[in-house]
Amino acid sequence: MRRIKIITDVLQALAIVCAGVWAIYTFSAKREASLAEAQREKLALENAQAEKKARDSLVKGELITESVQKTNDGYVIVVSLHITNKGAAAHELKLDDRSVRLARVDFTGKDQVGFNERRYTSLYGLPLTHPDTNVSIAGSLVIRSGADSKYICFFRVTDAGIYYAEFKAAYDDGVIFSAVPVFVGLSSSTPMPSLASPADTHRTP
Repeated sequence: MRRIKIITDVLQALAIVCAGVWAIYTFSAKREASLAEAQREKLALENAQAEKKARDSLVKGELITESVQKTNDGYVIVVSLHITNKGAAAHELKLDDRSVRLARVDFTGKDQVGFNERRYTSLYGLPLTHPDTNVSIAGSLVIRSGADSKYICFFRVTDAGIYYAEFKAAYDDGVIFSAVPVFVGLSSSTPMPSLASPADTHRTP
């Protein structure tokens, strides 16, 4: 009887040890699986953020002052918008009647800059099917993969001075922004301070 009791005690002890080992193994396996899942989720998030950043940087817009022409009653400013899409997907720009704008820059004091006489215009492009017709682009603009497009806009102003042209449009979760100073009736060597966007300095009326 004593030997049987000893064997029973040993078996019970082994069972307890085995149960403990199995519990530790199970906990460790679950913990490793949780850590692996968390790592996969983190990696997926980082990849998604990297892809979004890369995608956003593939669509570019640049404003360029093409010409400033003197007229009998002022000046006509011609500005072009050069848009490229080096990504694999098309993107739709959300345009409105204030996506392209122009403001006169007034220096009201030391380091004090005002943006006045704001003007808004539409983008114009020459369609391939009817290249002899100007068509106003409004509402939205689809920038296809591999696009290298150029659009034109016009502003009429009365007085000479320094002006600020700006283009801003949203697409997906990104924004295309470009700005350029325009010298009207002045030399392009006229000192031009670093300017904030009118949208950042004044609330658009």
